[in-house]
Amino acid sequence: MSGISRMGQYIRLPLDIETRKETFTLSNALGISRAETIMLLIRFLAWCDQNADFKKVVTGVTKDQVDEIVRHEGFSEAVEHSRMVMFNANYMQVQTDLLHHETQSVRLEKREKNTKRQADFREKIRLMPVSEKKKFLEHKMLLLEENCDV
Repeated sequence: MSGISRMGQYIRLPLDIETRKETFTLSNALGISRAETIMLLIRFLAWCDQNADFKKVVTGVTKDQVDEIVRHEGFSEAVEHSRMVMFNANYMQVQTDLLHHETQSVRLEKREKNTKRQADFREKIRLMPVSEKKKFLEHKMLLLEENCDV
């Protein structure tokens, strides 16, 4: 995998993106080079990363808007024809594995779950009777000692 730097964030692209079937299909449909096609895909996937939910769905977007986002007329038709996305009247669903990374909403959702899990754990420890708390901490110390190569 390789990362594309984008203001401190990145999207992941497969190393074989230049030789993938999707790239050839898009390149031929748009009548442009594979390098230009990859640049359009980077713009498109970066935008999807910011706007898609965890199911890779973007609501309220039209084909014309996608063409405007990637700055190439006919791009949305080409990605739909190549089965990389599916447009519906109300949404667009990304169906390619090129957008296999976690979208921003998924990252936020995971962070919220982790924060809640940690808060629940701390509350459980806080409410524990002192005798149980002592046993728990002794057990944790034993586990730490076993895992250390001191």
